Order: sequence, then structure tokens, then C-alpha cells
Amino acid sequence: MTFDDLKKLATSTLLFSLDRIIAPRLITILYLLGLAAIVLWTISHLFATFAFGFGAGLWGLLEIAVFGLLGFVVLRIVCEALIVYFKANEGVATTASHPRPSVSLIDEVRDAIEELADDDYEAEPAPAPAKPRAAAKPAAAKTPATKTPARPRRTAKRTPPTKS
Repeated sequence: MTFDDLKKLATSTLLFSLDRIIAPRLITILYLLGLAAIVLWTISHLFATFAFGFGAGLWGLLEIAVFGLLGFVVLRIVCEALIVYFKANEGVATTASHPRPSVSLIDEVRDAIEELADDDYEAEPAPAPAKPRAAAKPAAAKTPATKTPARPRRTAKRTPPTKS
């Protein structure tokens, strides 16, 4: 965040409007302040422990290494957790602001049947090209008595019902 961003933040209506969430941007400032606090604690603890003597100063260096590193890790985890929380909240907010149109069960069933019909139509192989015949038979003629005439398969979209 630059100085211009801070100036824009302080002078605009952004602070007084609840349309946008500013906390994710402020987490960066929180992280930098936390790092500055760890550095200031390190310097003050170093001088304070060496003021008591050289042995206490060496012990203070060990404390700085352990607690400074621990403080840095905790600060990093807290800031990352806050960022993850606000990103998840942002995702939920966008989902909640764009609700699905209400669809009845009948509409859903109709859509499912139409999709199945489209899939079935696409899955059928293309018919083989017709061979020229010497004599054409009428379309309604039956084949031998054991077989019934072939009826086209019906789907919801493709063909109208045949009259029997």
C-alpha cells in the first residue's frame, strides 16, 4: 500500500460505505506493523539483556532467535488465516448475490428428458447409404409373417408419434 492509497482511503467515502470490504487490504498493514513490533522487541531485548552482563546477553540472543521466530510464524499464520477467511466470505457473498432462478421440479424433469433425447439422438449411428434396387417395395409392406414391420424409435424431441 502506497501513501496515495492511504490518502484515498482516508479521504473517500470508502470508510463510511459498507459496499466493499476493506479488511483484506488492512491485513497488509497489520502484517507490516507486526513485523515492525517484532524488530523493535528484538532490538530492545538485545540491549536489555546485554545490560545485565555478557552471559545474560548470550541467553538473550537465544531468546530472540526462538521467540522472534515463533512470533514471526504466529503473525504470518494469523494474517494468512484472516486473508483466507475474507476470501471465502467474498466468494460466499458473490454466490449469495446471484441466486439461481427458481426452477420447478417439472422444469428440471423436462430439461433432463430433453438432454437424454439429445444424447440418444447423437449416439445413434448414421444409416448406411441405400443401394439401388431392381424393384421398389412399398414402405408399409410387411416382411414374412414371423416378423413385424420395423418401427422407428421415438424420443421426446426427434419424432412425432406414429399412428397405428
